[in-house]
Amino acid sequence: MRRSATKEMKAADKLKAAEAAKLKKAEDAAAKLKAKEDKMVNGWLAKLRTPDKVYKDLGLLKLGNRATESKNYRIYEEYLGKYYQRVENFGRLCFLDYNTVSLRM
Repeated sequence: MRRSATKEMKAADKLKAAEAAKLKKAEDAAAKLKAKEDKMVNGWLAKLRTPDKVYKDLGLLKLGNRATESKNYRIYEEYLGKYYQRVENFGRLCFLDYNTVSLRM
């Protein structure tokens, strides 16, 4: 009876270790995917790519009404927020520069 109990404990430990390894692998894959998405979004922001072009690049235009069900739609929504924030900040900077310039003749 004693041996079977230790075997069961070892089997349970192995199972826990396998589950932990599987979870770690999934977390690493998710982190890698998020880093790739962030790099893509930041590249579009650097170029100030219009939301319409990004929508098309992500293949959402082809999906029509089902676009909101796509995994890429989340990326598009993230980009929209960052894009409009960047454009708004850029507009403020231009407005401030324009108002602080003094004309000398």
